[in-house]
Amino acid sequence: MPRQGRDLERLVALIEDAVGPDGAEVKSPDFIEDRVTGEKREVDVSIRMRVGTSWVLIVVECRDRTSVQDVTWIEQVEQKCRDLKASKVIAVSAEGFSEAALKKAIFLGIDTRRMDEISPELIRGWYQAGAMAVIVERVEIRYCNLNLDMEGLPRSIEPETVERLRGMTPADKAFMCKKDGVECGLDAVWQWARNSPAAAALYADVPHDGTRVEKRLSFNFPNPRERYQLKTSWGLVDILSMDLVVRLWIEKSVSPIGRTVSYQNGERALAEAVQYTVPVGDGNNRISFVKDKESGALSVVLSRIEEE
Repeated sequence: MPRQGRDLERLVALIEDAVGPDGAEVKSPDFIEDRVTGEKREVDVSIRMRVGTSWVLIVVECRDRTSVQDVTWIEQVEQKCRDLKASKVIAVSAEGFSEAALKKAIFLGIDTRRMDEISPELIRGWYQAGAMAVIVERVEIRYCNLNLDMEGLPRSIEPETVERLRGMTPADKAFMCKKDGVECGLDAVWQWARNSPAAAALYADVPHDGTRVEKRLSFNFPNPRERYQLKTSWGLVDILSMDLVVRLWIEKSVSPIGRTVSYQNGERALAEAVQYTVPVGDGNNRISFVKDKESGALSVVLSRIEEE
């Protein structure tokens, strides 16, 4: 299970990345060397950006507690970030800050942020959807026949290669992509084929109710420099074309709004975000829409929900 407060840290990193300047590098978590002890210390979010010829480090510390944060936490954050030689510090509290904590933060030069949970109705002006329909295209590769460039090589594939191909799963790295030299599996070759013009309407007649449709497909690799190669005991052999038998189906689900928040500096909203949790395969993804309240720019971010 993710540790307490991790969801808030991820959301803050996502918003800071979405509304921050181009070129800023946002990490969550990050580990930065303490100038006193020399040890690496964890920070919730770091933001690095170039100003002129120098790099500036901004550290963001988050608290996801059920009570407002007091002076003690602000002082702890200031001391920690001074030891990390941060140029700027931002303190984020899910429940806000005491009046004394806000005064101390201003004195120490710490920016404060509050993450307010808000009703979806409050952001209807820029975002109207109450739910998101997610359509995922699925494939099961049932059979694969490779037409290889055998010029200058024996006219039959050696028995060990045949047996390896028979037992191969789509993820097994039996291939090499000539374009980038990366080893890959049949699933990567399928993605190339899926994105080719010949497969543009591949799922057009597949129902959205999970019904599986079997199809026979053929794909050519006409460009010699962008072919995939089969790894054999003779070396790498070009694949000229491939014949596939696949089962295709479509999974459709509807995801309601999971979270709507306002990222506040005092009473001023800096950004608003809408999030959905979307099941994908054996896990979940999160789709976030973030609006910069100052510029009006809208960002869409897809992230994997981590299990920690």
